[in-house]
Amino acid sequence: MNFKLRIILCYAIMFILLFAINSIAQISGGPRTIGEEILLEYMTKPNKLIVRVGSNGCTNKNSFKVTVKKMAGITAKSPHYQLTIIRIAADECKALVDGGQLVTWDMEKDLGLTGHYTFSLTNRVYQNYNLIINDARIKNHRYYLSFTKKYIQLKDGKFKKEGSPDDYLMVELVDYLINDLDGNMTDDAVLVLSTSPMGSGVFYELTTLISDTEDDFIRQGQSIVLGDRVKINSMSMNEGQINLDMTVHLPNDPSCCPTKKVTKKFVFSKGNLTEVK
Repeated sequence: MNFKLRIILCYAIMFILLFAINSIAQISGGPRTIGEEILLEYMTKPNKLIVRVGSNGCTNKNSFKVTVKKMAGITAKSPHYQLTIIRIAADECKALVDGGQLVTWDMEKDLGLTGHYTFSLTNRVYQNYNLIINDARIKNHRYYLSFTKKYIQLKDGKFKKEGSPDDYLMVELVDYLINDLDGNMTDDAVLVLSTSPMGSGVFYELTTLISDTEDDFIRQGQSIVLGDRVKINSMSMNEGQINLDMTVHLPNDPSCCPTKKVTKKFVFSKGNLTEVK
């Protein structure tokens, strides 16, 4: 074999290796591209691996293969398996499936894993910022006010619209708690808003923000009116019950100055707040 042919052969081998490496390392950024799938969500149940993936309407378990790499485990009888979910069939359908598609593998029947073992996934997982409820989200969300029957956009916990007496409106975020209200293991929020139209009234309402993982958006629950010029002293949550310590009016109290301290209790059930009498 002459020198020129050897050089050509070396370059050919390098090209093949580079192509193979790139093919293996290719990331699927969406249903229409093949490669290592970026997951929307993953979960495990006994003998089951469940993932949520993007879909255009034609994605199913046959769209993927799962590579299994056996590695040393915590003991000789408990190996570790490294799993990688790879999309092998592009989804060229036209229907964008909100919330993606759930795909389930039986660890024993589909992947051949039995006995005592540990496993891990190498796939990347999207962080769905649209479903994150945190301080910034609560203070800058667009809320529907039950008192005015209007939507307002908070900025740093406040909203103010000036102008004619009919248009004037001031809204403030009074207090809030972040907790899992609906039991789907994502953070939700319960909060108090105050609404001040032109005049002396200040109207308080209790409402919620719910991270809806099924429909993939944050929704506001219904509001409960708490009263005019009451005082919100504190808010807490214990074993699923929301406790609101307030000062409300006795029959002879002036509107400015309530004097009766009460604790109102609420629960979140079936998508709504309900006061516990």
